[in-house]
Amino acid sequence: MDRDGKVGSSSSPRRYFCLQCHVSQANVDPIVPNDFKPMKGYGN
Repeated sequence: MDRDGKVGSSSSPRRYFCLQCHVSQANVDPIVPNDFKPMKGYGN
């Protein structure tokens, strides 16, 4: 979903590399479960 609320089949390149900045600082369990499911055609 983009910032205008439209669901599309493409992703913004700025969303690809979360772990470049958001890295774990301690070995702890996640606060919320990860229920990410890729869109059809991306990783499926």
